[in-house]
Amino acid sequence: MVCYNNVLYVADEGGSAVRMYDPGTGLPLGSTPVSGPVHLVQQNGVLYVTTSKTVLYGNCVTPPANLPALPTPNQFAGAPPPPYPPLPSGYTNSVTLTLSDLGLNLPSGFGPSGLAFDSSGNLYVAGRLSNQIYGYSPATGVNPPSPFAPFSNNPIFSKLPDQPEFLLWVADQS
Repeated sequence: MVCYNNVLYVADEGGSAVRMYDPGTGLPLGSTPVSGPVHLVQQNGVLYVTTSKTVLYGNCVTPPANLPALPTPNQFAGAPPPPYPPLPSGYTNSVTLTLSDLGLNLPSGFGPSGLAFDSSGNLYVAGRLSNQIYGYSPATGVNPPSPFAPFSNNPIFSKLPDQPEFLLWVADQS
């Protein structure tokens, strides 16, 4: 899950979609079909999504202007409230998230799963099938097929004893 700009993004691997919700009410905002999304991360207003084969990216969405308000305690006259308030007339959960392949040219059999960014904007991608982690720096100069260039053709970590699925970058606090 990722929450950014009042939108909660959920990678629904089994449902083959990235789902979007209003975090205050749980109201569904939309769903984008994605084949087996595993992990999400947001960096500078861009959402990055791993699938079993590649890394996708796209601009984060803006919630619709006609979201209903949270119910008041008296609105339901003693009955438990529904998970979210009734939808307003004309409301549709039609927020569209557009995703494209990031073009990282990951090795065959890698199985991208986890993503993290460090404080310098470097991207780290874990492969749960290969037990490796590759690093990418923001590309400069000529516009390459991807906005990231690999640190090298070799993983920065390999032969990990586990199948990494999620990454988290924690800045050094010393």
